[in-house]
Amino acid sequence: LFGAGAGGADAPAALAAQRQAGLEGGAPLALGWGEAPEPLAAAVAMAWYWRRQAVPVDLLVLAPGALQAETLRELARAPARKWLGRTVVVAPGELAADVVARLRTGARVLFDGALAEAVADV
Repeated sequence: LFGAGAGGADAPAALAAQRQAGLEGGAPLALGWGEAPEPLAAAVAMAWYWRRQAVPVDLLVLAPGALQAETLRELARAPARKWLGRTVVVAPGELAADVVARLRTGARVLFDGALAEAVADV
């Protein structure tokens, strides 16, 4: 999470993608996605924990469906100071594919729900 911002030469495009997703872009970006809600809920909890430790982070969760998006939005409503970042949950179709691709490129931390489930099964 620390050090120079992500995105490299494409940093302006990554920042623009964060703003399109509803994030300020001032904190490092963590991105979560997957088919099951449990690993995504863990990503929301981790962002909350980081903020309690005064570590700023923007978390964007790409929910697998509208129902899961609403559930995760409820979980993400925990109050936090603005400078500590935000958590935004989006349902399929709420962001264009090119925006999602730029966000995946610019994220400092990736929570891959499918990978988390595969590791849990081992």
